[in-house]
Amino acid sequence: MASEFDELLTRLGTGRWNFLYFIATSYWYFLIPPQTFSGVFLAPSVNVTCRPSDLDPVLRVAEDACSYFVNKSSVGIVEIPCTEWIYDDSIYSSTLTSDFGLVCAEAYNRATYQSIYTFATIFSSIHAGYLADKFGRKPVVLTTQIIYAATGIAMCFANSFPLILALRFVMGCVGLPTIYILTMEVCEVKYRSVVGILTGLPWAFGTMAWGGMAYLIRDWRWLLLSVSLPTLLVLPPLFLMDESPRWLIVKGHHDWAIRVLQRAARWNGVSLPPPEELKKIMTSIQEETENEARNKAKEKHQRNMWSFLKLPMLCSTRPLRAYVIFPSTSLSPPGFWAGPNLMPPK
Repeated sequence: MASEFDELLTRLGTGRWNFLYFIATSYWYFLIPPQTFSGVFLAPSVNVTCRPSDLDPVLRVAEDACSYFVNKSSVGIVEIPCTEWIYDDSIYSSTLTSDFGLVCAEAYNRATYQSIYTFATIFSSIHAGYLADKFGRKPVVLTTQIIYAATGIAMCFANSFPLILALRFVMGCVGLPTIYILTMEVCEVKYRSVVGILTGLPWAFGTMAWGGMAYLIRDWRWLLLSVSLPTLLVLPPLFLMDESPRWLIVKGHHDWAIRVLQRAARWNGVSLPPPEELKKIMTSIQEETENEARNKAKEKHQRNMWSFLKLPMLCSTRPLRAYVIFPSTSLSPPGFWAGPNLMPPK
């Protein structure tokens, strides 16, 4: 399958049609680091000063600024938790930390803001492949990019920290690598390694640019908005991009795949075989793919059966049972190796 389809990609060459995918993917990877690492500048550790209640005669404030001590005549000196703080705004004019009181007992929420995105990417990795195989590359890319952009912008206007966490979790769930898969599937074979590296470089540039943006903009809402609005610019190229011809062929949408390949040929200024010949090639690719899938399923089933059969064999004798149950001799129960010709493992 790979050789026949790769031959089609070689006939298409690399031109304007392919560069549309390359540029859109590179631009998208440039925009991801500010969202991935936003906690560094949006929820930083900020120096605070406890602001005690005016009703309490304060003796002193605790060193961590999380409580203060008052002298109550009835019970003596009492420690009272701080509920209001004065935030140091010499570095940041506004942060999630200062707006939502992420200090002292709530300081863990600063890490939660960062980690919830990373935790959500676990789910994106699980369902990315299934969705892309089920519904196609382009619909998944388009839908997830719209949601990603919308959640980033919505966070700028949220006035509830739990809502911000929920939006950030959604953002992590839809940050799928499907656009990279789509780009690789339309890339000519000899350029795949180079394109894979070049589309990853903008990630590094985006990480550096994120620090520069944070230096220029010190208010967390405006900073987040400045890096979220540009995600909308990736949508027009996505509407111009075609579905992956590889996916179309494997799923049996041969007429659609022919239209995509013919459009690619026009953009790249090359010619393709007649539609009838293309259909024969596509039918051959689809049949070979289905045969490979059946063979892999059969091999997996056989491996599972063999693993099931090996378990009784591993427990058939006392030494083998010892190796399986007690890998270290120090874990063996007293007297386990007792018996003729039974020696513990070296």
